[in-house]
Amino acid sequence: MKKIMFVIGVLSNGGAERVISTLSKEMSNQGYEVSIVTIFGDNNNYVDDKRIKLYPIKQSYRNKVLRGLTIVRKTRRLIKKKNPDMIVSFDATINIYTILSCMGIKNKLVVSERNDPYQNPTNKQVRKARDILYRFCNGFVFQTEDAKKYFMPDVQEKGTIIPNPIMPDLPYWEEGSHDKTIITASRLTGQKNLPMLIDAYINVSRRFPDYKLKIFGVGELREKLIDRVRELNLQDRVFFPGFSKDIHNEIKKSHLFVISSNYEGISNSMLEALAIGIPVISTDSPIGGAKMFIKDKENGILTRVGDTNQLSEAMIQILSNPKFAIKLSTEARKVREELHPTTISNRWIAYLREIYNSESK
Repeated sequence: MKKIMFVIGVLSNGGAERVISTLSKEMSNQGYEVSIVTIFGDNNNYVDDKRIKLYPIKQSYRNKVLRGLTIVRKTRRLIKKKNPDMIVSFDATINIYTILSCMGIKNKLVVSERNDPYQNPTNKQVRKARDILYRFCNGFVFQTEDAKKYFMPDVQEKGTIIPNPIMPDLPYWEEGSHDKTIITASRLTGQKNLPMLIDAYINVSRRFPDYKLKIFGVGELREKLIDRVRELNLQDRVFFPGFSKDIHNEIKKSHLFVISSNYEGISNSMLEALAIGIPVISTDSPIGGAKMFIKDKENGILTRVGDTNQLSEAMIQILSNPKFAIKLSTEARKVREELHPTTISNRWIAYLREIYNSESK
């Protein structure tokens, strides 16, 4: 196995995109020829390594059917031309396009589930299509055991669990040198339940009026969230800075990092926040990524999904107890060694080699 091709939507504003960029660099360091196909265009905030070949799929159709057919046709043509030894597709919707592009082609295909398969994709018919098409794949990478258990036994048997890598050069949070800021970083979508975070912040601000809330990221709910903040007259205390290439330093200089999601795979921003050492609160959301890495009250705090009051209480507990915050920070940083990019990349390579050497397809 020498040539590895990743397939993703775009290379911007997302955990899966950061994972692919990290894996691509590590695999290139080990001598593999790595390429990335972005089926939704050339938007790229993560990959600047010239060894990694980027192949954006461009099309201009507004009709969904024509757009989908064009993506499949162009992706298939590219796969045939470059003839990778292994194709690795990330994200359920992207996986569907990739599987259709590979029909009748002998190249080995591994797909990775990056979210809660019970709820993502949100369209039930698309989830059914994914479940049917997965039988044509050679291998599967899941983030959690709960995600793996969703699928049929034959898929589970061919699958493995590999968590996300984190960058090795992340900064360190220090108690006493931070701003009075509560921070989160995510896509601005319904899945993230950001209205609950805003409501929890309102409760917290009654006791800590000097604290601000910064919500980094982009997404389709941005304007609705901004309107909500204006309605609450919080526009001078709740901010939406958008996407930031300097997000790790933004996290470092804040006091508290919060994830309020209804469901997640494994949140990359949560893992990075843990590694930086900022106190972290996350909802104990399906499909189990948060509880894999947060031990409640030991290296972070887990709260019930949708429970605004419990989230507020957890935030107040950390803000009012510096010793507790330092304890959480010290324990959280230990995740760095477990999720070092070389360690995680080696697990990926070992699994891909196993699939490549198998007799199927």
